[in-house]
Amino acid sequence: MEERERPRERVRERDGEESWFEGANGDSEGYLLVGGRKRRFGVESKIFEVEVEKKKGRTHIFIMESKGGVSSWIKLGPASMGPLIEGLVFCSEDMRTGHWEKRWQENGRYFSLVHGENKGGCFLRLGVTDREKKRFNIFVPRAEEQKGAGLSWWRRCMRWSLFQAGKRDRGIRKYFGHP
Repeated sequence: MEERERPRERVRERDGEESWFEGANGDSEGYLLVGGRKRRFGVESKIFEVEVEKKKGRTHIFIMESKGGVSSWIKLGPASMGPLIEGLVFCSEDMRTGHWEKRWQENGRYFSLVHGENKGGCFLRLGVTDREKKRFNIFVPRAEEQKGAGLSWWRRCMRWSLFQAGKRDRGIRKYFGHP
């Protein structure tokens, strides 16, 4: 019997969308939409979707977490990208366990990035409190022992988001592997 090549990844168009699949474990998926881009990642039993969208000349990033039919999402504006990336860089470089927190404010909403630890291991919590004092959180497990999960997800997500948002900060681009 003749040996066959591995099946190639297909790109198909449907209703103005173009989809692609990539990632070391085959666990990420993306869509090119008319107004922005969307990417989907799997970490442990959760699915995360990140969408970069430009409206009225401003870039917005939506991060959605879903598990078992329940989902929560957070919308980040351009002013939130800097503090979020600083916290992610610190978390990925600092291998100690323990609790730390980074807070910032944008358009009357308060954001926080918390590094914590429990019986399941280390995790990141991205939270926002709006003007009505409602809280929304997204939890991402650190999962260092699993290849392609946890913080490597955050790195891939932020690299992709920065590319889509058109950010030109040399220090951040250098950290994520760009010259």
